[in-house]
Amino acid sequence: MTFGEKLLKLRKEKGLSQEALAEQIGTTRQAVSKWENDQGFPETEKLLQLSNVFERSIDFLLKDEKTTNAGNERGYYVSKEMATAYIANQKKISLYIGIGFMSWALTGIPYVMFTANLTWRYLGMAVFIITGIGSFVLGSFSEQEQYKVLKEEPLILDYGYLNELSNIYQKRK
Repeated sequence: MTFGEKLLKLRKEKGLSQEALAEQIGTTRQAVSKWENDQGFPETEKLLQLSNVFERSIDFLLKDEKTTNAGNERGYYVSKEMATAYIANQKKISLYIGIGFMSWALTGIPYVMFTANLTWRYLGMAVFIITGIGSFVLGSFSEQEQYKVLKEEPLILDYGYLNELSNIYQKRK
């Protein structure tokens, strides 16, 4: 998707006319029309204003994307850094939850091993149960607030990074 296509799409999503957008960023309607038709690019100052108006990064606005569904793509733009950090956070949460289940599964070991001494039997079981509960609590509180929007909205990733993630997924599969 070119800069002009993105600008047109974002402007229509916001419900702005070319004149209204031009007025917001301090330029002419003809300039906006020229940008949307890929006949030129705005100055740096105007790019910053466009970025603020549409709440998108300049990187997103300027990078040429190869998209398969360039028509009506809606969602939350995710940078490579944010996607990588989100995946790392999800791995950490999964690890805590896995440790919790493992601890609960191992609760039976002290029950079987310490048949003669009831104190050690129940103490060992309590340790595994408390470890499991603690691990679940850590896992549930490890999710960071900044990543909640990623679960609620459809995501838009850079085409190159999306391919990279797909390749990594295919290798692990």
